[in-house]
Amino acid sequence: SGTLFATSGATDGAMLYVTFVNTATGANLGVWSWNGIGPWAQVGFTAALAANESVRSVLAANTDLFAVTALITGTGDDTVTTHSLYYFDSTNFVDAGIQDAAIGLPNSVAYDGSNYWFTAGADILTGTTADAIDVDLTAPSAFFGGVTNLAPSAVCAFTTRDGTVYDYNASWSAASSVFENYRDTDYAFGLPAYVDYGTKQALLVPTRVYPRSSSDVSPAGGYLEFDAFGFNAATAEANENYDLVADAINFSISLDGLSVRSIVAFNNDTLFALTDGNGLWSDHFSAGSWSGWRRE
Repeated sequence: SGTLFATSGATDGAMLYVTFVNTATGANLGVWSWNGIGPWAQVGFTAALAANESVRSVLAANTDLFAVTALITGTGDDTVTTHSLYYFDSTNFVDAGIQDAAIGLPNSVAYDGSNYWFTAGADILTGTTADAIDVDLTAPSAFFGGVTNLAPSAVCAFTTRDGTVYDYNASWSAASSVFENYRDTDYAFGLPAYVDYGTKQALLVPTRVYPRSSSDVSPAGGYLEFDAFGFNAATAEANENYDLVADAINFSISLDGLSVRSIVAFNNDTLFALTDGNGLWSDHFSAGSWSGWRRE
């Protein structure tokens, strides 16, 4: 249907879950599932959502599925937005421990083998089980862009909107240095990806045009790539050769200079880069080498 728009998608390994809105009416249509063969089926919530509460996205980690909602209260200039987190119990979405919280919108999740980690604006959420997520009061002060697990290790890498990276490995690391473009302007990072291929591991950190204030807009620079083997944010240095998942020439004629919202890795042999206004790009690993970035 031309009036339906998919706002997010995720899989638990068995089913595809997608959130939809009706662009003709503005109605939020919630979460729908598909097994690849049969019809779509709507996924419900154990407790009915509030009148002004809408589903914003679905996220998945460790074969667990989560739904993020936003509740808007008040009117005019006095509106307040709070967020809730639900997890899928194989039948319905139930409370994951975060309800009507004054936090940023949870936009990414990772699992390190013991804990779930969510980035939510200036907040980090964590928990050992999908039904007991809470705000991590020990997290550093930053506005976060996204998180990814550097599997099979227990390290998670967190990006920020001020051009820094953190890692968590039993405790929070010191921040990386601030990464800048050639004009000494700090980058803002989006949702990162980790890929383990052949004998190498790479962490890809997308850069986004992002308004941090009325006078500070971050530059577009495609993405930064890091050798993820033994990654430590405090000593991390970006690979200037861009030869981990492409090469310098391919990078310069593809994603260099673009605002990249997120990079997603599938099966350690396929990468997708979602840009702001410049389409979807892909990169494929086969026969021991990467194809290089190509626009879909």
